[in-house]
Amino acid sequence: MDDHRGRLVRGLGVSIVLVTMLCAVGCSRKAPDEANACINNALSALAKGDTATFISAVVPAQREKVPALGEWAFFQAAKSHKIDNEFDLNVTDDSAMVMTTLYFDEEQKGFSTMYFVVNKVDGAWCIDLDATIKKERESDGAQAFQVWTFEQQQ
Repeated sequence: MDDHRGRLVRGLGVSIVLVTMLCAVGCSRKAPDEANACINNALSALAKGDTATFISAVVPAQREKVPALGEWAFFQAAKSHKIDNEFDLNVTDDSAMVMTTLYFDEEQKGFSTMYFVVNKVDGAWCIDLDATIKKERESDGAQAFQVWTFEQQQ
């Protein structure tokens, strides 16, 4: 009897762990529409050469230094983008990390995938460019802020 009870308890414990893990992967929150809109509007404007709109979407305390950032030319070179909310991280009511692919040519052959960190500041979603750059450097190290291409195999 004790052997059956022990197996039942272990089985339930394993089941709870598996359900928790699956929910963490499959039930993860996606960034709010407003957070996505912040990134979409900023990157769409930047692709059209409207740097002022992009900068206005950045956390207010960081706006003045944006043009002086070493990574600024990288962001300015993006021609289009795609947000993929399936891979969002650390989503809360006032912050999120949003997976975004930047494309650097009209054919979308040159690309870079990165997380944009967004935070709610005074009720509005803003890009935390400092945190975005830090996350990219932590994730990709020396390969951060590089444009990649897929080589077609024949």
